[in-house]
Amino acid sequence: MKKKFLSILLVATFAVSTAGCGSTTADPATVTPDRTQDAQAEQPAQTGDGTEETGAVAEPVAAEAKVLRAATSFAYGSLDVHKEYYGWYTSIYGVSEALFKMDENMSAAPCLAKDAVADGSVWTITLKDGVAFSNGTALTAEMVVKNLQRAVEVNERFAYLADFEITAADDKTITIDTKDVYPTLRNDLASPELGMIDLDATTDFDNAPVCTGPFVITSFRPEGDVEVAKNENYWGGDVKLDGAIFYYMQEDDPKLLAMQSGEIDCYNSVSSAALAVYEQDPDNYHVVSIPRCKTAVLFPE
Repeated sequence: MKKKFLSILLVATFAVSTAGCGSTTADPATVTPDRTQDAQAEQPAQTGDGTEETGAVAEPVAAEAKVLRAATSFAYGSLDVHKEYYGWYTSIYGVSEALFKMDENMSAAPCLAKDAVADGSVWTITLKDGVAFSNGTALTAEMVVKNLQRAVEVNERFAYLADFEITAADDKTITIDTKDVYPTLRNDLASPELGMIDLDATTDFDNAPVCTGPFVITSFRPEGDVEVAKNENYWGGDVKLDGAIFYYMQEDDPKLLAMQSGEIDCYNSVSSAALAVYEQDPDNYHVVSIPRCKTAVLFPE
């Protein structure tokens, strides 16, 4: 019997693509990604009733395809990468990518951009070769500038970028003059809300943004399930999965039962009670614990 793997959704989604560069965050329970794909290959995709089609470029994945089925405890009303915190979730779905990503050492590593060099207050950012949106259109420096400007307009948390002078020096080079020395700009540009959208081709930002990630949206139910399919034009190389389905499930017990019955392959927000169940059945579940620091608690003197 193949083992099932308990996972945090974010790790599972991105590890299954060969060269996906979306930002990831570790949770205590994580998955061995290639084994997750193997287990999924034996189980047909399932979709919930009432899923709404968005008119995205890809067709829904076939039942015999290699599809990751995951339960998530979060659901939002929009897929607009730049608004609110939605970019975190479009990156989890494997749809959007930013110029940089935070690696396992919490350092800003290259993603769509290959480097960023500072000379005083002026940063020079160079895009990687061959980066393109899911429709095949190349990502240019001019489009990067437009994306950063749009983020300023629609997300007040990035309003500070309006104080910077952001220009496209050529098709692959962006310069950002922060006016004063600003050593953390590379980290800022790793924010998932600064993921790149083809602003010229996207007609529905809330439901079907055209982005650069290894997957594209095929169906989206606001405050509900999300389905993605392989981006056949992915600039980063072959994508191992044909797609993924993210079922919106908040309660702990239904997720545990769905995992045990084989209806899902992974889920996030694993309760301590469910974790104990998985740890007591090592023949069927492989649990990897990763230390993290997400919440700080301050005690008064």
